[in-house]
Amino acid sequence: LVAPVVDKGKQVRRFYLPAGRWIYLWSGRVYDVTGEWLSIAAPVGFPPVFYREKNREMKLVVERLRGDKIIAH
Repeated sequence: LVAPVVDKGKQVRRFYLPAGRWIYLWSGRVYDVTGEWLSIAAPVGFPPVFYREKNREMKLVVERLRGDKIIAH
């Protein structure tokens, strides 16, 4: 799930995260939600990006991003 920032100058993005366990790409923090609205810091270059905890394909993507030193967690 990607919640792009579409308003110039905005640093926070509010969006709906469906029920489930989601991992925030940039920090690795797990969000266990029942379906709720969240507000997340979204500086330029770091839009809110979440993936489901059990998504095997995204885990491979995350490993590649770590290897390329794009994310640190």
